Amino acid sequence: MQQLRQVVQAEFRRQQLTLDKEALALVVDYVAQSSSGLEPIYSLIDKIDTDNQSRITGAIVEEALQKLNNTPVGAALIRVYDCFDVPKVRFDHIRQRFYPLEEPLSIHATAQLTDVKALLGCTGQTRFLLGCISQLQDGTFYLEDMTGSLQLDLTGCQTSSGLYTENCIVIAEGELDHRGIFKAMALGMPPVESREDSLAATKACLPCTSMSSCMLHI
Repeated sequence: MQQLRQVVQAEFRRQQLTLDKEALALVVDYVAQSSSGLEPIYSLIDKIDTDNQSRITGAIVEEALQKLNNTPVGAALIRVYDCFDVPKVRFDHIRQRFYPLEEPLSIHATAQLTDVKALLGCTGQTRFLLGCISQLQDGTFYLEDMTGSLQLDLTGCQTSSGLYTENCIVIAEGELDHRGIFKAMALGMPPVESREDSLAATKACLPCTSMSSCMLHI
């Protein structure tokens, strides 16, 4: 029994979890009644709700055991998905496992896009701009949208994955300095959307008349 306690403690420590005295006794008793080796430990850890706490109490183990008892007999431990229907998952750093992602993903959920025209005069404030990178002057980059253009300072700017070229559409995070130049701290590609959504968002109803406007709908 002492050896089993050590094995249980070691497996929980691998998941960066520690058991108090009551929790350890419950887990050891549960594993001792099984003939499936270490699998009951992994099944129990999978059902434990830690609330981002590393110390496991007896009450937490009892709740996990109740969840296990309510699991249908013969429930699949391995699931096979079609490559086009693979669900989004998140990684739990405490349990060192992947779990289905139930809430929708968002990029800077609290951030709001600002028009170039509305940014003028707002110095020293972090803003997000959506626009087209262009060179209105040789060697000088600008960010253009439907309200105007703004010179860019890309010194030390970080970028997410993607191909950044002249006339490409980007989301730029940065601040407007006292010279009226937008100091970009990060560039990223905008989320993919259909042409219809782009037209609806920009309230465009006429055929494209320039390369910049065409790039918006690709």
